Amino acid sequence: MRPRAIAIPLSRPRAGPYSPAMQQAFPWLVIIAAVATLIVLVFGVLGMLRQGEFNARRSNRLMRYRIVFQFVAIALIAIAFLFGNR
Repeated sequence: MRPRAIAIPLSRPRAGPYSPAMQQAFPWLVIIAAVATLIVLVFGVLGMLRQGEFNARRSNRLMRYRIVFQFVAIALIAIAFLFGNR
């Protein structure tokens, strides 16, 4: 008679990809990042329309902030797609 093989799981099964708190907070993080992008974009465009000291000092900085906020928003959306359907 041969001995039977015993199956030992290597990891614990998970209930889902995120904890319940993360499932509630993650969409809000995406919304906040998108709204921040929109606000900075509007201020930057309005600043470029108004010629003067504001445009000379802050328009380039506002567009840099827009790029940062846009990157954060797109990264969060990519993370949501990557881990969302498991």
